[in-house]
Amino acid sequence: MSNLPTKLLCIFVFLLLFSGCSSSSKKNIETTPLKNTQAVKIYFAGFTLSGDSASSQANFPYSFSLTQEKNSRGLSIIDQAAQDAIKTVHSPYLEIVTNLSDYKNDNVVATAVVLDSEDVSQESINGVVKVVVTLRGQIVAFNFKEMKVIGSYPLSAELIDAPKKKLNDQELASLVRELHLTANKSFIKEIVGRFNQIIINTGDTRKIQIKSVTSTDEYIKLIKKESQSITDINTLIARNFEKYLSKNQNVAMLPFKKDQSVGGRLPIAFSNGDVFSLEIPSPDFVISLSLKKLIKAKLGANEVEDAYTYVSIVNIKAEQSEMGSTSIDVDVRYALPVTVSKSIKNIDDRSHFVESIIQLFNTFTQQITKPESEWLDTWVESSRKDIEEQFVKFLEVINKCK
Repeated sequence: MSNLPTKLLCIFVFLLLFSGCSSSSKKNIETTPLKNTQAVKIYFAGFTLSGDSASSQANFPYSFSLTQEKNSRGLSIIDQAAQDAIKTVHSPYLEIVTNLSDYKNDNVVATAVVLDSEDVSQESINGVVKVVVTLRGQIVAFNFKEMKVIGSYPLSAELIDAPKKKLNDQELASLVRELHLTANKSFIKEIVGRFNQIIINTGDTRKIQIKSVTSTDEYIKLIKKESQSITDINTLIARNFEKYLSKNQNVAMLPFKKDQSVGGRLPIAFSNGDVFSLEIPSPDFVISLSLKKLIKAKLGANEVEDAYTYVSIVNIKAEQSEMGSTSIDVDVRYALPVTVSKSIKNIDDRSHFVESIIQLFNTFTQQITKPESEWLDTWVESSRKDIEEQFVKFLEVINKCK
């Protein structure tokens, strides 16, 4: 923020949120080194929509249409694009096989790209149309013989457009196609990027899953679109935490269930007609997320713009499923600074609050490995006084799941 010192923001948030800071000594926490890994042979089964075939058309109206555009081999244009993109992956950890002639006949590790949600929205703000297309999914690794999930690695891609008028259905479909296939940060490019990074451990590793997401109606209203349900918001929060924990810590997750149950099944339908129902094993560790507070405050102003901060507070708790022991239970805060022109009458508070939550998850999951003392002192609080030790224990949990 060019016209307001960063120190003013920190002082404001400190006074606004803290009745007493958590204490931590001025030292960095040592980390556990990653396990040695070798290239794992995996088979790429293709691109699929989450759920059964009957629900796909309703849940993915634009992406479903793309899965119906088939080539001479019977693959959809998305599936073919995914198959071609996978051939460009250069990973020291994976040997990816795209020839599936024999993968069903052996006890092999298969992977699939599963699209979980297709979110297309447009709204007029101060006479300007804002169109947002978001695709969220996951790379799912599973044992083909047992039809059991080994782990998943979340994916997401977003396209924002500002046309002069609201788009019709055909124009929205064109944007979804662009985001899937050709955008600068397309879903296809996200797939390649994640395959270049992930490590799939087929050995006896522990499993971790988000068990629950909770909040109050007061804060749900601040981040919910009219078309969204509370379940949609809980899923949005869970998916973003999954994404950044998996990406920043390179750890596999068990996919979050919308009904907030652990274990269960993951139905997926491929464009070639194959339909699988994958078993999601019960997790060894579970994470609970609680959105505790959202605050918007004005920090200052000048002749042309106003300065605000959007503060989010989320409780993050990790437990061992069977033992009931807790590795971490902390309130984490994030303050997103925003400057707004005085000519704008209706500020898009919802998107700023959502961005604050997303950046909170990104920062927290980066700090797990070696948390900075200043960050712990300023942005983390717990009813327990052993905050540093909690991060050490949580890192140990993460490393057990790699």
